[in-house]
Amino acid sequence: MLNVSVNELTQKISKNELVSFLEKDTKTKIKKDDLILELVNLLKNNELLQHKLYILYKERFALTSSEVEEILKCTKLERKRWGEKGFIKVIGYREFSKWGKQLETPLYDRLHIYSIKEKDIETWKENYNNDKKEKKKEAIKKGKETKNVNDKTRENFKKEFKELLASWYKIDSKLGVTYELAFWIVWVSRWAKENQLKVYTAKSKKEKYLMQVNCLYKLKNQGIELLLRSDFKTLGFYRPDNYDKYINLSFCKNHYEDWCNEREFMYIPKWEYFDENKNQILCCHECTVDIIKDYYSLFYLEIKHEGIPDLKFGFHTPFGIGKNIFSNVEEIPKIIHKEQDGIFRFGRNLFQDEKIIYSETFVLKKFADVVEKYKLYYF
Repeated sequence: MLNVSVNELTQKISKNELVSFLEKDTKTKIKKDDLILELVNLLKNNELLQHKLYILYKERFALTSSEVEEILKCTKLERKRWGEKGFIKVIGYREFSKWGKQLETPLYDRLHIYSIKEKDIETWKENYNNDKKEKKKEAIKKGKETKNVNDKTRENFKKEFKELLASWYKIDSKLGVTYELAFWIVWVSRWAKENQLKVYTAKSKKEKYLMQVNCLYKLKNQGIELLLRSDFKTLGFYRPDNYDKYINLSFCKNHYEDWCNEREFMYIPKWEYFDENKNQILCCHECTVDIIKDYYSLFYLEIKHEGIPDLKFGFHTPFGIGKNIFSNVEEIPKIIHKEQDGIFRFGRNLFQDEKIIYSETFVLKKFADVVEKYKLYYF
């Protein structure tokens, strides 16, 4: 039997439908409860009648996901997997509200669910486990192939980089160590940005990535501070037109009323009104605004040498950080900010193949090594 309880029949079939199904006189005085009991007795050991009842009221007797899991003695993941494979049939969906959202739950074909044998379930599980083993073997094989390719890529890089280093040191040993330090600062910075991106998307390791970001940027700033001792540096200071940052703005009564009057004709954001009337508001003794001086200004450090005309390194440092590293701003030449192009452009994201060649652990080791070497030349 399809395990339809008396209560379920009572709730899902009306008296008129029972009368019709049992082929009784429409004017019968038999109570609904008695009709239900009669139907239950007739359904016992009568599969044809069971199927007829179910097919007639298919939607009403559909099974929910939890009922299917209980009947088949399976997990939620197994039920979903079997549904995706087409082993169990979904005949519709029922809407329900949860935490203010409208969601849907699948409804399953009762007739089909009760027709599934234990042997079928064992076969499904066995096939899944076999597929899992095959996929694992394929993954291991692919992993080995990928590792071989990556190892070869790293070996090629080491060979090319060794030749590049030799060309730098051949011109001048101090130049070589300076370029080498600048090179690894670039990759430290890239990994800092990579970890910063992970902070925005991480679910469980956000704090770990944030700590790594701070650590890497600290190393980058340490490297830039060391480069300031180099004989091959050029310094510049970029100050845009609007270099200060304004926060915590509060209008006096007169400026607030003036802002409200302007908004009667067209919506004007608070900060847009401030920009249009900046001089007046800054001179007003009752308006208040906090100013972060030179917030958008940048220090620029360039490492270059005429003997290597096709390669230079450029590092931009925000004023808030750089003011503790660089000398007096007024003593540094003013420059126009220009984004550096090429593979050594400072601050861009890492490419996928670069993550293989310049792994984070590898970069940190190389950076630490070159810092110690650099100190031998400049301290």
